[in-house]
Amino acid sequence: AVINQNLRFVKFLLDKSTTSPWALSFGLRSFIHFIGDSHQPLHSATLFSNEFKTGDVGGNIYYFNSQYGANAGQLHKIWDNAGLQYQFIKPLETFETNVSNLIKTHPKSKYQNLIDDENAYHWVLESFEEAKRVAYTAKNNEKLEASYLQAVRETSNDRIVLSGYRLGRFLNKFFET
Repeated sequence: AVINQNLRFVKFLLDKSTTSPWALSFGLRSFIHFIGDSHQPLHSATLFSNEFKTGDVGGNIYYFNSQYGANAGQLHKIWDNAGLQYQFIKPLETFETNVSNLIKTHPKSKYQNLIDDENAYHWVLESFEEAKRVAYTAKNNEKLEASYLQAVRETSNDRIVLSGYRLGRFLNKFFET
C-alpha cells in the first residue's frame, strides 16, 4: 500500500494542473509521511514462523523483557523510535543538532547511487532486507540487549538519512515545477 501511495502522491504533486493549496498541502504531508514509512524496516516486513503462524504484524506482537521502559518492550516501537535515541522531552530544541550530526556522519556521497532511485518499491525492498539483516536478530520474549539497540540506532540513522536525501531530491523537483 505504501508503494502505491508514494507513486500516487509523486504523480499528483508533480502534476502542474494541481493548483489547490489544500490538495498540495495534503499531498505533500502525506508523501513526507509515506516516504518515512517506506524506509522503516518493520513497515515492510512481517515474521511468519512456528511461533507466529499468522505473522507478527510487523513486530507489533514481538515483545522483549526490557529494562528501558514501555517504548522498548515491543519490536515495532523500538524501530519507530530509532532504538530510543531520539527520546526527548522537547524534540524541536534538538532537531537542528540531530540533523546536523546525521548529515556530518552520513554524507550524501555515501548514498549517491541510491538517492536518485525514485522507485518506492526499491525503498521498501531495502527496508525489508534491513528487517531480515538486523530487526529480526533479537529473540522474542527475551532480554533486550544494549548491542541490539545500538544496531537499531545505526540502521535507523542510515534509513532516516537516506529517506531525507530522497525527500530533498523530490522537494527540489517539486519546487522547480
